[in-house]
Amino acid sequence: QESLKAMNESIRSMEDELKHDPVKQKVIALRDQKAKLEIVPWRFRYHYRCPAQGCNGHEQTIVDWEVVALWRRLRHHPDWQDRMRARFEEDLWSGRDSALFVGNQEQRPWGFLVLGVFWPPKGPVQAAFDV
Repeated sequence: QESLKAMNESIRSMEDELKHDPVKQKVIALRDQKAKLEIVPWRFRYHYRCPAQGCNGHEQTIVDWEVVALWRRLRHHPDWQDRMRARFEEDLWSGRDSALFVGNQEQRPWGFLVLGVFWPPKGPVQAAFDV
């Protein structure tokens, strides 16, 4: 009986503390919000040939958050596919020394996913990294 009374008192004390702490109120509000997951009905891929002799080409799925964010912004435009292509084919590659960041998964170590694109301007970029 005493421990139950002490526990109820402790809970009341915590509730009072929450009422007067705006930061904790925001944390609780964020925790209680249910995020709606949206399934993207498209799979975005890069198709390319590497410089290796006899390369038959590569196809890699892009899992970079940026491609999904851009699709969400452009999906209501009738030319969204052209705009996506312009960004991920032209903007990130034309006139740049671009490279793909890739990674794989333990279940499929031979298959690589595109995690992102590093797209510095053409020319010497080492100076940009000198400290």
